[in-house]
Amino acid sequence: AGAMSFRITVPGKSVHACVKDEGISAIEKFIVVYNGLMELEKERNKRFTDPLYNRYTSPYALSIGTVKGGVWPGTVAESVVFEGRIGVAVGEAEGAARRELELKVEALADADPWLREHRPKVEWVGYSFASSMIPVDHPIVQEIGAAYRDITGKEPVHEGMTYASDVRHLINVAETPTTVFGPGDVRVAHGANEYVPIDQLEIMVKTLALTIMRFIGYEE
Repeated sequence: AGAMSFRITVPGKSVHACVKDEGISAIEKFIVVYNGLMELEKERNKRFTDPLYNRYTSPYALSIGTVKGGVWPGTVAESVVFEGRIGVAVGEAEGAARRELELKVEALADADPWLREHRPKVEWVGYSFASSMIPVDHPIVQEIGAAYRDITGKEPVHEGMTYASDVRHLINVAETPTTVFGPGDVRVAHGANEYVPIDQLEIMVKTLALTIMRFIGYEE
């Protein structure tokens, strides 16, 4: 899958907290936008399906990573700025995913009396990673799978990955068939104590070495 990061600014109207009903809390309006984006995530994951992603509930996740709003406890928040990422489905153009999120925010604003006149601002900042894929029956996938089977005595598991990968450049731009194979679990990535098990690392090295030897015609 691919992924793109975005920033959305939600406006409010700042007043003293003692007369909060005369203001508009940007935090409350953020909740409106947030709930709508979670609806969009569900809609997209129902629409884009692929058996390679069956073990994931939301393979094309829409996740909010940062939220910043207000200036101090005694004032109704004038604005909220939040950032997140939207997953790009396999075969989906980045522009299509981008436009779908923008249209969702526009629809949410149209349905809200305050946001209708004070529009949330959507910006595409940070990264933009396209999705990529090659068939499971491609020779490079099968060769690595065969080597893995011979090294471990186990059947390889083929599945789609929900994160973005640099293989997109080789597949989409260089037109070079590429697959992802290696140790570790994405569930311990991007956090404290990130690691890969040594035994899995050893299996990867042996598998790739055997694949390369067979590819160049080495006689075993």
